[in-house]
Amino acid sequence: MFAPLESLNLYHNCIKVVPEAIINLQMLTYLNISRNQLSVLPKFLFNLPLKVLVVGNNKLLSIPEEIGKAKDLMELDVSCNEIQVLPTQMGKLLALRELNIRRNCLQVLPDELSDLPLIRLDFSCNKITEIPISYRKLKQLQHIVLDNNPMQSPPAQVCLYSSVTQSHCALEQCT
Repeated sequence: MFAPLESLNLYHNCIKVVPEAIINLQMLTYLNISRNQLSVLPKFLFNLPLKVLVVGNNKLLSIPEEIGKAKDLMELDVSCNEIQVLPTQMGKLLALRELNIRRNCLQVLPDELSDLPLIRLDFSCNKITEIPISYRKLKQLQHIVLDNNPMQSPPAQVCLYSSVTQSHCALEQCT
């Protein structure tokens, strides 16, 4: 019935499950289902032509490997969940410009993210101790937020070798 729908905002409801019928929305490019009660992102969601997916403030423990199918995705916000590991298939998101993975339970950043055309990366408030050296390949990166992680050393190689200047590299050591 809503097949031509391009944008859907379901922010701050009590949604626990995304119905499979959403796959009928083949024009949907923007989906905000943040501040709900989702514990799982359904695999069929990544068959939509999404450019923006906002699923922050839910109860997600993981991101399905099928996220690699979301070839048009430009902005992904999975902040404020309980995600422990990012799937390596995120490295296939070749249109991704903004990634917000703030306030999760991440301990490691996958090398595969270094192949993306990211402009903004926020992984603050996680459990990350180091940034992979491969992240120096993030030549388009303009803003990186990494405060409130137990970083063992400042990621100078990332700030110096990417286009990020020190003023854009927010770094505060956790105490």
